[in-house]
Amino acid sequence: MGEYDTAREHCQAALALFENQQDVDGQAQTLDSLGYIDHHSGRHHDAIRHHRQAISLYRDRDRDRDDA
Repeated sequence: MGEYDTAREHCQAALALFENQQDVDGQAQTLDSLGYIDHHSGRHHDAIRHHRQAISLYRDRDRDRDDA
């Protein structure tokens, strides 16, 4: 709906909660959302950073599952 500033605030709050709970899936999904928001609001460097962080968390999670 184009309300990127509000969406960014909500995602940042959610990310802090997921980090506090050590919820890696929640963190990765929220970072992906932040990347989407940044991309569509013209903050391309931030979008790349958030997407890279999300990918890193997904890879680490998948690696941990393979080792189990």
